[in-house]
Order: sequence, then C-alpha cells, then structure tokens
Amino acid sequence: MLELGRQLIKQVKDKFKLDGEVFISQSQGTSIEVSEGLCEKFNLFQDQGIGIRILKDKKWGLSYTTNVRVDADELISSALRNADYNIRDEYNLLSAGRPAGISFEELNIYDASIRQLDAKNKLQMMLRLEKEALSADKQINKVLAAVYTDNEFTQTIINTQGVEVHWQETLFSAVLELKAEQDTKVQVGGESQSRRFFGDLDFEDLVNKAIFRTVRMLGAKSIPTQKIPVVLDPYVGCEFMALIAGSVSADNIQRKKSPLIGKMNQQIAASSIQIIDDGRLRRGLGSGPYDDEGVPTQRTQVIRDGVLEKILYDGYTAARDKTTSTGNASRGSFMGSPGVGVNNFYLEPGNISSVELIKSIKQGIYVMEVMGMHTADPITGDFSVGVSGLWIENGQLTYPVQGIAMADNTLNLLQNIELLGNDLKFYGNVGSPTIKIKEIMVSGS
Repeated sequence: MLELGRQLIKQVKDKFKLDGEVFISQSQGTSIEVSEGLCEKFNLFQDQGIGIRILKDKKWGLSYTTNVRVDADELISSALRNADYNIRDEYNLLSAGRPAGISFEELNIYDASIRQLDAKNKLQMMLRLEKEALSADKQINKVLAAVYTDNEFTQTIINTQGVEVHWQETLFSAVLELKAEQDTKVQVGGESQSRRFFGDLDFEDLVNKAIFRTVRMLGAKSIPTQKIPVVLDPYVGCEFMALIAGSVSADNIQRKKSPLIGKMNQQIAASSIQIIDDGRLRRGLGSGPYDDEGVPTQRTQVIRDGVLEKILYDGYTAARDKTTSTGNASRGSFMGSPGVGVNNFYLEPGNISSVELIKSIKQGIYVMEVMGMHTADPITGDFSVGVSGLWIENGQLTYPVQGIAMADNTLNLLQNIELLGNDLKFYGNVGSPTIKIKEIMVSGS
C-alpha cells in the first residue's frame, strides 16, 4: 500500500501540478459473540480504503475508494470536482514531513501474536467466560452479551510536502453484560476492556467487575435531595474527562463552543489537577508515532496545577491561531477529513487508594454510572445527569441508590476536586482515577 500511495502522490504532483495527500487504512480481525453456551456470531473481517485530498486554490477536494486497483486519474479528478463546491480558506494547508523520532514498535502498540491466535481457542475462551459469569453468583441469571474482538490496523499517509509515514497497531477488546434478579427486581450491568496486547486482557477482572456493577445494584432506592460529597468511579470520571476533552479542542474554542474561551493561563481547576494528552503513552489506545495528518505526536500538558496551559490543535486550527499543531489530528476513517481529537487524554492520579478516599467521607455517594451526559451544554459546561451508585456511610459503601439526578458545571467540578485515587484506568483513550468532589447538589425523592 505504501507503493500505491507513492504512485498516487506522484500523479498529483507531476500530472496535475497540485498539492495533495493520500490516506490509506487497512484492517483485519475477528469478532465473536456467545450466548447461552452457543456461538451467536463469528466473523472474520477485512477492510481497506483509500482517501485522497487535493488542495486547489486553497479549497479541499476529497475523494475515496475501497478499490486498491483504483484508476488514479478518476480518483484525483473526482476530488478536484468536489473542490469546486468547497469554500476557499487561507488556513487550508498540508503538514510538512518531519521524523517522529520513535517507532510504533517502541510505543508497544502492535502485538505480532495476533496472527498466531487460534480462532477456535478464542471461541472456547468466550464460552468459558460466559460460564464463569453465570456460576460466580446465583443472582446472575443471564449473560446479555459476551463479545470478543481483535483487530490489526495498518495506516499510511503520504503528501506532496514530504510526509511519508506508515505504521501498524493492534487492538483487543472484551465486553461482558449481565442481568441479575432478586425478588422480582432486575438489574443490568457490565464491564469492558480494551488493550493493545492480547496478554494484557484480564478476563477474571472483567467478570468480577461486571458482577459487582450488576449484583451490587440490586434493591436500589432513591435518596432525599441534598448537597453531598460525591465520589466518581474511574468509569464515570472518564465520561467527564471526555466532556473536558471537547472543551480544550482548538476547534471548539475557535467556534465559541467551549466554556474555556478567554481562560488561557488562568486557574480553572483545583491546584492538584494535572490533565495530560499523550500520544506517546506506551501501549496507549490512542498512541501512535504520528497523528492522522502525519504530524509527530507529543505529550501535551493541558492543565498544570489547575491552570489551563495548552489546548489541542490539528493543522487547520493551528494555522488559524498562528501556532503549531500539537499532533492531535484525527479522522473517523479514510472517507473523512481530519479534525481535532485526543490521543490519550487523562487526569493524573493521586497517591491514595480508592478505599482510603471513600473512608474520608461521612455521608455521600459513590457514582458508578451516569445517564444523559450527551445532553451537557458544550458552551457553558452545565450538565444534569441521571445517577446510580452506592451510598457512603461513615466511610463504607452501603446500599445501592438510583433514580436521582446530579447537576453542576464542569468547571465547578474541576475546582471542587478534593482527592484523587491512585487507580488511573483507561476506557478507550480517555483515563481517570477515582475522584472525590467536595460536594454537588443531588436531586432525589
């Protein structure tokens, strides 16, 4: 595919006398789903595609195909026709080629053993997982989903400004969703894991956490409306971190869709808060030597000691602000154009255990799940979400609670963080430890 990309770029330069970029992606893998001791789905998949962007009179033209025997002239001509309908923008540009200084092998994002994993063994593994989940607790009466996927990716980016990059990645994932019943009351819960290396998947931990999230919520009830300390489970912390990630995107700030407009170099969080975006985190799910424009990735300290120090840029937004890209260009697929995204975006952990953190609370709630995070206002940072979790009494997790709502603002939340656990966990490419918030208004019965 590298040679195909070179041929296409040569055609753009030599025949059409234009600037352009070729983005080629390939993936192959396995997807397995089991239910009630049987294999429900078993798919071996393969996908590939070529996207080309042409820069003509400061206007982008995009074209793509899944045919590797593509007619180069037709693909380029199609992109040129699309450019005619786009708007001229002086900030449209191509990134210049420069070395990453690190390889994908050094980043530990590719597990070569993926090609030796036996498909039959994968299926047997998931059947055992389902059986273990059902036998681990008598209140679990159904496994709603037990899914395993693995994927091997290859990515190639070449442009007329000297970018020529090529790397490989692997991703292994497992999902377990359970249903529990007690005295006609039903609860559903689950857990997921995604890792770069197959050997890093911890299936015992997956089962234990899925059971805890399901069985522990049986018999949940509401609580009175009150202002109380709140502890966010790392899973919930990641949902809030994803919301904050959108706020520090240069694209959202430039389009006035962020509560952080005009707050650069200001104190926006508690002084203990350090938020990082690191494209070079070893084995990180968002790690790579380059971003999706071929710009070397980097470690960017977004918030330092509670102060907003940096925001995240791709090439276009960096040009608008007359600065350089932070290596945060991201695209959903070869069919799209790049935009600002996160690599590995996380809140640095503290130095106490989650157990010690919970012990510091006389009365409060340990939040295990929130519902409606997508309704948060991206401009103000205001949110109001449904909440379920466990009541904390004298430093101990007691009975389950649900049917309540929690409302606040993301900046208030950052400023009111009192303690951080030492248990940083990543869900996808967003990470968070257990978080203690001083107090939040919770609406209940």
